[in-house]
Amino acid sequence: MQKRPLTQYVPYTLSTNFPLIATLGCCFLPPYDPSAIAKFHDCMEIFYCHSGRGVLACENQQFPFQAGDVLFISPYMPHSLYRTGITSCRYETVHLDLSKMYDPFIFPDIVHFTEQLLVPFSVPPVVKRCQYPVFGEIVWRIFQELSLYQPYFEMSVKGYCFSLVSILKLLYQDSRDSRPEGDTKSGLLPALLYMNRNYAEDITIPELARLCCLSETHFRRLFKSMFSMSPLDYLNHIRIRESCAILIRNPVLISQAAQLSGFRTLSSYNRKFLEIMKLSPKKWLKLSQDTPKNPYVIYHG
Repeated sequence: MQKRPLTQYVPYTLSTNFPLIATLGCCFLPPYDPSAIAKFHDCMEIFYCHSGRGVLACENQQFPFQAGDVLFISPYMPHSLYRTGITSCRYETVHLDLSKMYDPFIFPDIVHFTEQLLVPFSVPPVVKRCQYPVFGEIVWRIFQELSLYQPYFEMSVKGYCFSLVSILKLLYQDSRDSRPEGDTKSGLLPALLYMNRNYAEDITIPELARLCCLSETHFRRLFKSMFSMSPLDYLNHIRIRESCAILIRNPVLISQAAQLSGFRTLSSYNRKFLEIMKLSPKKWLKLSQDTPKNPYVIYHG
């Protein structure tokens, strides 16, 4: 019998002009389930707790939270969420890619900074309301704008997201200052940045290990412990994600998208695409023709 996987990859097809998907309304966390599979995404997640209490479980650690707290979950970080106590835990959440929300030629500092957020725990996973009340207020206002869907709400949401980045920078600096010397998560940052910037090039594991000043064996073991996947699997997830963006935004052939995203043969691209997206590139592209160009909101009444 095949062993049940411990984690599940859940990709998000973000809109082209506004890379954001929100889940709003009456969303409630389930109770603890020991058989539940941890999930991870290809974009950052910001989670707002409206009522009750819960726990964020990731990397064999548990982070309790309560009403008013905000959770920040880095891309590709396996995690699970559940409520604690007998009362319900209502939440709203948004998945977004801040690096693609702003023009990189106008806001290069935002793009550069959001790359740092790829590292798990680059900022505290739970931002307590008592410590950073403004952070929770901005996130709440983003959800308000998305739920009202009034004229020019996109401009307002982008403005709040811009403010969000400034607070994330403060959180990042505070976390960095308090990080113990030799922290293994930050030690992987050179490899993470290199893969995200050069995914279309030929990249080898020894090359990535050298960037982190680690042996190849130690690099592979450390990477697997941090991301629950091998460095090559991580790189392929990035390449497939970027190929999806290429296919949506540009009228190119699937073979061209494969080459532009770093795959040397169409057969290997098709195989990895099916493995990760659970659809062939052709079927996925057909289903994605109706992808909204504005923020996509899923509302639970």
